[in-house]
Amino acid sequence: MQQLKTLLELVRVEHSLMLMLGAIVAIVLLGLQATLLQLVLLFSCPFLISAGAFALNDYFDAESDRINKKNRPIVRNEISKENALYLAILLLVAGVAAAYPLGVHAFSIALVFAVLSVLYDWKLKDIALIGNAIIASSMAIVFIFTEVALANSISQITVMVCAISFLTGLGREIQKTVQDVEGDVMARKAKTLPVLVGKSISLHLSALLITAASIIAIYLFLAVPPLMGNYLYLIPMLCSVLGLAYATYLSYGSTEKIEQGRKISLYSLMLGIVAFISGGI
Repeated sequence: MQQLKTLLELVRVEHSLMLMLGAIVAIVLLGLQATLLQLVLLFSCPFLISAGAFALNDYFDAESDRINKKNRPIVRNEISKENALYLAILLLVAGVAAAYPLGVHAFSIALVFAVLSVLYDWKLKDIALIGNAIIASSMAIVFIFTEVALANSISQITVMVCAISFLTGLGREIQKTVQDVEGDVMARKAKTLPVLVGKSISLHLSALLITAASIIAIYLFLAVPPLMGNYLYLIPMLCSVLGLAYATYLSYGSTEKIEQGRKISLYSLMLGIVAFISGGI
């Protein structure tokens, strides 16, 4: 049981589960039809690629985690770096393979983002905004991936939901680089955004991105079917927006408040997914 808990912690299973929920959002909002096999593959592909990317991230970040996050499984010696690497490779390959039966476009998206996740973990995470944008886009692409796999199209509402996810994810990732800046510089000599422009400007940009995402989310209620005038969407979405606003406020505080804000923002993202699903039913 402890080994399973360690593995789930290593791959950040909660993030992978959110991507599965993202696929459900696309299916419900667009009224897409899928066979049982397609559903299994749609859920498995982003889940496995995300899990593999996080395991690989801990492999490359072992030294900086000894400074920033001393509670990570590798740092606690609950899993070796080598085993984390083997697991990451297995998960990434399995994730890309799961997309193959969904068609050439879906497979291409999965392959590109699996490669990007490896490049991010290896080197690109240390480049200002580039690494942040890769993580944010990997969160957002699941909506397009799902529609392309099932309908071979990309609709307006999918693009807008994708934009909300990307902007929010980019804002959260910038907050994370601010939180981790000392360890990243000491362990890897990273050139992340707060290193180049300072913590304050980075946090202001993060707040601006999350605000822009919130505005788009509210615009969907005002003008875009099937969410237009839909209070089953609006109520949980407003709660999500308020949660993200509070988390952003906490990101300007102490280390404890920043960590609290990270958890609140994750719960707020989950609430946003609930809003899309309830609005689309």
